[in-house]
Amino acid sequence: MPMNRFSGLLAGTAVASLALTGCAGSSSGPQLPPASFVAMQEGPGEEYVIGPLDELTVFVWRNPELGASVQVRPDGRITTPLITDMPAVGKTPSMLAEDIKLQLSQYIQDPLVSVIVNKFAGTFSQQVRVIGATEKPASLPYRAEQPLLELMRHAPARSGLDKAQYADLAFGLPGDILTKVDRASMAVSLEAREPLLDHRLIEFSARLPEHLRIRGAQGKWLMKQAMTRYLPDDILFRPKQGFVTPIADWFRGPLAGEARGIGKGAALGRTGWFAPERIASIAEAHISGRSDHSRLLWQLLMLDKSLERLGLA
Repeated sequence: MPMNRFSGLLAGTAVASLALTGCAGSSSGPQLPPASFVAMQEGPGEEYVIGPLDELTVFVWRNPELGASVQVRPDGRITTPLITDMPAVGKTPSMLAEDIKLQLSQYIQDPLVSVIVNKFAGTFSQQVRVIGATEKPASLPYRAEQPLLELMRHAPARSGLDKAQYADLAFGLPGDILTKVDRASMAVSLEAREPLLDHRLIEFSARLPEHLRIRGAQGKWLMKQAMTRYLPDDILFRPKQGFVTPIADWFRGPLAGEARGIGKGAALGRTGWFAPERIASIAEAHISGRSDHSRLLWQLLMLDKSLERLGLA
């Protein structure tokens, strides 16, 4: 019986929703909007199958010139550099990537190929991105969420919540929050400890039933119930606060001059890559408080400083 082209979407949606909302939601929580579905391969019969007019990106690691963005023709075939009229319809992204790999092996040694479906043409109008790799997930074009999704896919876990929390422990904490705490504390010769990460407490928490970890939208449910006799509600149940660098405030205060000068920066200005008047407009909109362009302004400032330091402009 032919595979359903959309059978992998529902399974992938639940996992992707947890990945993007963190561990604060349950499997019955809000789903991602249709335009953000990420379908993951969960086993035989649950892969997306390519159809006519689907839009694909073929990525060849180490040889990007052999990749291409193509649309599957009505006859079900595609053409990419060095490959003409390859059948694509009826294959999963992984299967097509493997076929392309075999063809390219005639010309280059050990090619690593990935196929991503950027948009499918079918009875549904949503746009989806479907991950399909041949041998190594690392051969995919870089996507920020990819390492997290791979950890969740292969997690030794029972449920979507377990997978999300496993990925957070293995990836999110050491790669983000703990790194920031360590750098900031060491910068002022301060020894920081995280008592909630005691291995015995983690092992105990990991064995708890889900209803003792999350109730509705309330995370850390059991711990908060146990601490009600010691801490006031405005501390126990306040919204989460991240370790965010106050770049937005800096660009409205001590770095406002830097923000205004980005478009006129000697290095960045000489490249001709950007319109100085547009950068100036963005900077003024941020400084006045009408918009938050702090991330963009920081990226432009770092680009200007890097070009200057490296002597590339």
